[in-house]
Amino acid sequence: MKKSILITVLLPLCLWLQSGFAPAVAQSAAKADDLFLQQRYQESLVQYEALLRGAPQNQLYRYRYARCLQETGRYAEALTQFEEAGERYALRNFYLAMLYEKAYRFDEAVETMEKYLASIDTLSERYDAAIQILTSAKKGSRYLRRVADIQIIDSVIMPKAQFLSAYRLSSESGTLTEDSVGVVYTNARGDRRLLTGTDAFGQKRLLSCQRLIGDDWSACDTLPEPVNPDHSAAEQTVSVSYPYMLSDGVTLYYASDSPDGLGGYDIYSTRYNISSKSWLTPENMGFPFNSASNDYMMAVDEATATGFFATDRRSDSASVAVYSFRYEPDRRVLRDTTDEYIRQAAQLLNVGLSVAAAGETAQPQEESTVAVETLNTDSLFTIVITDTLVYTAFGHFRSDEARHAAQEYVSLCVQIEEEQLSLDAQRERFRLAETEEERSMLRPVILTQEKTLRTLYLHQQELIKHIRMEELSARGG
Repeated sequence: MKKSILITVLLPLCLWLQSGFAPAVAQSAAKADDLFLQQRYQESLVQYEALLRGAPQNQLYRYRYARCLQETGRYAEALTQFEEAGERYALRNFYLAMLYEKAYRFDEAVETMEKYLASIDTLSERYDAAIQILTSAKKGSRYLRRVADIQIIDSVIMPKAQFLSAYRLSSESGTLTEDSVGVVYTNARGDRRLLTGTDAFGQKRLLSCQRLIGDDWSACDTLPEPVNPDHSAAEQTVSVSYPYMLSDGVTLYYASDSPDGLGGYDIYSTRYNISSKSWLTPENMGFPFNSASNDYMMAVDEATATGFFATDRRSDSASVAVYSFRYEPDRRVLRDTTDEYIRQAAQLLNVGLSVAAAGETAQPQEESTVAVETLNTDSLFTIVITDTLVYTAFGHFRSDEARHAAQEYVSLCVQIEEEQLSLDAQRERFRLAETEEERSMLRPVILTQEKTLRTLYLHQQELIKHIRMEELSARGG
């Protein structure tokens, strides 16, 4: 009798699941798949997020959710989701390796990409791209072991056409100007110039010329190898530009897009050997001076022990960031700290950026009165300690505890911004939803994100109080 009753109760339940719930899930999955295949990633992200709440162990949902996060620029979240997606889908390792490399987790990128390459053959459409990422990750891993320990003094976002105005060089350090080809360096005596020309291949080359009697200059000579590579013997051409020479007359900084670099233009240094009358093998300056983007125009004012360099990482096509740093002749490498701190330092993520409006000339800023315009970038922050004390760089902190808390604070601000953008997108989708089914799927997503944001904001308030207390204590305030 009990068995008969149980069957009587369960049979309608099973029929209800089959007739209502299961088809609804299948319909939602089909919709998510359709949006995904149409590359409508923002829309399919919402669908997969809802599907995962009902089937958190479904690897396909997790994998495609991670792909949607990646395609919509939410890289940190995508990395975590790919890690949880398992290795059922071979492409997961390809994309995960890409994200590891972007996060400067190079050793993990190498291991993951090697797994992917082991699962495909050389005819695969992604084989060449995988090899390129693997090579880049191996190179990054080597450079991450010797990240320069530098103290950033100031940083400013400039219009590219005016970026040299941020280089505040004393008269003993020479001058930097521009001609129709590129930057021109003139030494303090005004009798030597280093400038950029072009060769028969259309590539930029470094030239040198001397001042003659009066205002005349000698014909320019092309600097020899290894500064300017011999293109006739190379598999690919290389551009060399942005020269600067120290006052010793033998130490040269320049930028090159050599394939042995980290990507784009990289900054190199070399010295002229007076005895052999030749240039030493150039040294890539490595992290944090260089990145996968364009990094260039290293200049050093020895009178003030200040160095400058420019980079277009995390900036738009019309802008460039110029950093000034405390120059020390002897290079120091970051040691005795955490891997995460080294990765942050290598990416210049522990540095703030101030903003120079178009047409303005960058001026020195006092530590206690720095004025900053907030931008939508993961490298910018303003932390108000008191009414007259505002920090925009981690180097401003005297308290180690406050500095570490500030690093967490900056990361938290980025997370809050990403969550808010995502929440805004979900609310807009809810507003435009045409069916109650779609709204019912979006409603719990929105409620969850609102709760997450509230928690993040509370943590943000606690952090800023802690930062101020620790820093004021260190300053004796």
